[in-house]
Amino acid sequence: MTGPRATAADLDWLQWSDDLAHIPLAKYIAACLDGREPVLTSNSFPALRAGAPQGLGCMIMPGIQARLSGLVSVPVPLPPTPWAPLYIVVPRALRSVPRVAAVVGFLREEIERISTEEGWGRAS
Repeated sequence: MTGPRATAADLDWLQWSDDLAHIPLAKYIAACLDGREPVLTSNSFPALRAGAPQGLGCMIMPGIQARLSGLVSVPVPLPPTPWAPLYIVVPRALRSVPRVAAVVGFLREEIERISTEEGWGRAS
């Protein structure tokens, strides 16, 4: 016989700091915490991402980024994560520079490919 199945509230979470509590992912993690305190808070994604492979706790990130970071999914049921936009920001004056346009084009193609592989829908 196995014990009760773990839930999101049973996990140690890495969470966005209070100044970012308004963003959809921070609200999502707060719901997962179910009133518990996170083990680490930060306003820096790289700081949170550095804490996960050190075993400090769990965080939400795109599957491709998790795999590139050497992380694995935790097998607990989670509600669907909120949609989060990804922006490529380029100054208007540089958009027509060939090397900049080439990088933006490459990034768009890769994002589209990964979106299709991950089942995220069409990138725009």
